[in-house]
Amino acid sequence: MPRVHSFRCPYCKKEFRDITEVTTENFSDVVFEHLIAVRKYKNNKYGFFIVSSAGGGVISPFFDTREECLNALKREIEKLED
Repeated sequence: MPRVHSFRCPYCKKEFRDITEVTTENFSDVVFEHLIAVRKYKNNKYGFFIVSSAGGGVISPFFDTREECLNALKREIEKLED
């Protein structure tokens, strides 16, 4: 699967150049309408979450690799945009 190079937040519609722009390390710099983060957990697995102050959110299951996690995040965003 191709790497995700850009995406739009399904809640606030803000465009990001790369998923890595919004991570647990820099989420405080992101506007409060939304939060999209990809993180590595202590069990060495990856996951993502999407939260909106307007209501709604998604928490992913665990993925073995970061690439799997990013691809799943891309699919989730596409599903929310439909």
